[in-house]
Amino acid sequence: GFKQYVRIFNDPVFIKALTNTVIYTLVIVPATVIISMILALLIDPLGLKSQAFFRGAFYIPGVAGGVVLSVVWLWIFNPTYGLFNYILGLFHIEPIMWIASAPFSFWAVCIVVLTFTVGQPIILFLAGLAGIPQDILDAATVDGASGLQKTFFVRIPLLRPVLLFVLATQTIQVFQLWEVIYMLTNGGPYNSSNSLVYL
Repeated sequence: GFKQYVRIFNDPVFIKALTNTVIYTLVIVPATVIISMILALLIDPLGLKSQAFFRGAFYIPGVAGGVVLSVVWLWIFNPTYGLFNYILGLFHIEPIMWIASAPFSFWAVCIVVLTFTVGQPIILFLAGLAGIPQDILDAATVDGASGLQKTFFVRIPLLRPVLLFVLATQTIQVFQLWEVIYMLTNGGPYNSSNSLVYL
């Protein structure tokens, strides 16, 4: 019982995995919310066909899943022939061991996770934006509000219920993170990218 809790909280690997999971959450969740909300606000004024295209384009990575995307990103992060190091080489920058060095492996996992977590929130935010009554926006226009003012003082505040839902679901999703770590880093090096579920 109690001795198991004492033992686990004295385990440095568990503490590292717990710390990483909290940091993953603090990095990925706000980034997902900000990126997906900005993209939703950019897509919202477009026509129905354009909206449908972008909805599909951003949602497909989420359907593909972490395992498939991890395989693609393994190629991108490859230290010898990967796309990232090729681009760095064009600027005469030394290649980086993206998934085999401690500072970079954590951020590599964050980048991969972001590629498939923004799709669903974009659709949710677009649905929320579509539900905002036009007369409220018209009233703001009559009162002299600019486009940015309508976004920050009308649209975003009215998206609060959707925002809370996205925050909750994304937090749960990041706390369950394991497949990307399994495919990319195996929690290494030295548990620098480990998470609670993977551990």
